[in-house]
Amino acid sequence: MTGHIFKLKLAVGVGKVLAFVIATYALLQLVVFTGLGTVSARYWSRYDGRGLNEPWFLASSIGSLAVVLLVCFGFLRYVEKRGWSHVGLHRRRALRLFGAGTLVSTVAVGLIVAIAIGAGAVTLTGTSASLTRGVLYLLLMLIGGLCLVVQEEIIFRGYVLRTLDMYGNAPVAVVGTALLFGLAHLTRAHVSVLGILNISLMGGFLALVCLKAKSLWPTIGLHFGWNALLYIFDFPVSGARHPNFLLDLQAERPNLLTGSAFGPEDSLLVTGLMMALLAAALVWHPTDRLKGPAVDIRPGTVLQ
Repeated sequence: MTGHIFKLKLAVGVGKVLAFVIATYALLQLVVFTGLGTVSARYWSRYDGRGLNEPWFLASSIGSLAVVLLVCFGFLRYVEKRGWSHVGLHRRRALRLFGAGTLVSTVAVGLIVAIAIGAGAVTLTGTSASLTRGVLYLLLMLIGGLCLVVQEEIIFRGYVLRTLDMYGNAPVAVVGTALLFGLAHLTRAHVSVLGILNISLMGGFLALVCLKAKSLWPTIGLHFGWNALLYIFDFPVSGARHPNFLLDLQAERPNLLTGSAFGPEDSLLVTGLMMALLAAALVWHPTDRLKGPAVDIRPGTVLQ
């Protein structure tokens, strides 16, 4: 492919990506944050101090996922003329790949927590909340957190990554998706340069895993495990922190070891971890059994 043709194809791909991202976030703003937010403000408080236990968290999480699925469905059916497998949502091995990704994140977060506690940078104590509140916290965090992760993965490692890979090449897709993922977090509370850098590195790692596994499920597991475990241990996640009815974390912030109010993403510990994971992903060669044949799921079918 000549340089001129490559640039033309890449321009088409970037145009599709921009159209998809703009349509998605415009509809999210209109439907979720304006429409649902207005209803929420009238019938229940959007932020009444109960964190995950307030109706807004679950309603906005499910609403956001519904919007992203709708926009992606439209682009897949009318622009790409392809099924859901185009963005890596295969039915086969979904649970196995999701579980593998979650396991890797569990080990990574466990390492971060162990180092932080061992160095005396943080202290963790149990709360006096009732068992009912603790179980409710876990249930809502798992449901709402999974919805938020799935919609982010469909956007970045689904449509955006796949489109840049098709119209450009793998390096362009990985770097472009990583940068876009980092930029998407610029409006988060307590954002920092180091935090955006680490999130971009994380985006690159997730993109590599998605391309090599040819599936979105391991990245959904990686992303979900990261967020869920950090929330369980009462760490902020990309600037967001909710009342925790299981554990209470006390930490000196800002701290290069444990991060700031933005979360562990704003730490050199996570910088080193992400670089190690990126290196591992670069040399990782999935087995044929892991990759397997793609299973095409036509738009309009139920995801399994």
